[in-house]
Amino acid sequence: MPSRDQLIEALDQALERCEYPADALSPDTHVTHGQRLGRRTDSLPYLPERSVPQLISLLSTETALVLKSAQGSNQELRQAILERVPDRVKEDWRNGLVPAWSWPADSTMARRKPVKLRWLLNIAHWYEAYSPRHGGAEIGLPAFATAAAVAGGLGPGSILADQIGTWARRLAPRQIGLFEKLLVRDPDDPFLRACLCHYHRLHDNHWGHILWHIRHCPESSMLGGICTFTFGMPESIHCRLLEAWAQQIRRYPDSVHVLHHAARQLEDRQHKLCFLLYHRCSILQPTNSAWLTALAEQVEEHADADQKFKSLEFYRAAHERSASDEAKRSVQLEWMK
Repeated sequence: MPSRDQLIEALDQALERCEYPADALSPDTHVTHGQRLGRRTDSLPYLPERSVPQLISLLSTETALVLKSAQGSNQELRQAILERVPDRVKEDWRNGLVPAWSWPADSTMARRKPVKLRWLLNIAHWYEAYSPRHGGAEIGLPAFATAAAVAGGLGPGSILADQIGTWARRLAPRQIGLFEKLLVRDPDDPFLRACLCHYHRLHDNHWGHILWHIRHCPESSMLGGICTFTFGMPESIHCRLLEAWAQQIRRYPDSVHVLHHAARQLEDRQHKLCFLLYHRCSILQPTNSAWLTALAEQVEEHADADQKFKSLEFYRAAHERSASDEAKRSVQLEWMK
C-alpha cells in the first residue's frame, strides 16, 4: 500500500521533469477579452451593477421578508439568509445545490470579509435573470438563497458550478467586460471567478482562473469538472498547475477533495502520481468504491500489457465495497468489459 512519503516522492519527481518553454503564455497573465470578442447571436442581455434601492424594488414579497428578518439578527448576513430559507426551497438543495461545507480556517474563502448587501443583491439579480431555472421578472427566494450560497464559494459537491456554466458561456462580451472590471475590485470573488472561468474556457483563456481556484480554494466544485478540459494544454501551463497542486497536496495531504481534483487535472500526463493520489483517497475513505474503480481505470489505460490484469483486482474490491445495488451493477459492467 503506497505511503504518504511515496506520494510526496512521486510529486517531487514530477516537478523535476517539468520544462518551461520561454515563449509560452503563463496562466498568471490573464488577457481580458470582454470588450474585443464579437457578440454571439444567442448572447444573454447586458445587465449593469445596480444600486440597493433599485434591487430592493425587484424583490418578491417572500424574499423581502426573509431579508428583513436576516438583517434584524446578529448573524452575518449571508449565513442569516441561508438559515431562514424555508424547507420547501431547501428541497432543491438535497442534490447538493448548497451542501454543508466549512472552508479550512487558513483558506482564502474562510478569511473573506462578510458579503455586503449590494453585492449579494446583484448576484441574485444576475442569477435570477440569466438562469433558466429561475428567469423571473422579480428576484425570487430560490435565486436569492442561491446567491447567498454562491457568494460564500462553491464548496465540494455543489452543482452550482455546472448551473452557472450553462449560462456563463452565453454572456455578452460587454457583460464579461463588466465582470472583469469588478474582479479588479475584488480579485477573490468566487461568483466572478466562476462566471469568467466558464466563459473564457471557450476562448482557451481560462487557465488563470483555474490556477486561482487551485491556489485559493482547491476543494471547490469548480475544479471537479472544468479542470478536466486539458486537451492541447501547453507544457508550461501544465507545469504551473502541477506546482500549484503540489503546494496544496503538501498542505492538505488528508483532503480527499484536494487529492481527487489534483488527480483529475493531472491524470493525462502524470500517471504514476495520479495512481498514488487515488490510492491515498482509497486509504482515507476505505468504504468508498469510487477510488478503487478509478485505480482500475488507471491500470487499464496506463499499465504495461502484462500488468493490465491487476485492474480486475481493483474492480473486485470495488464490487465488495459498493453499498448499493446500482453501484454494484456499475462496477460489474466495467469488470465484464
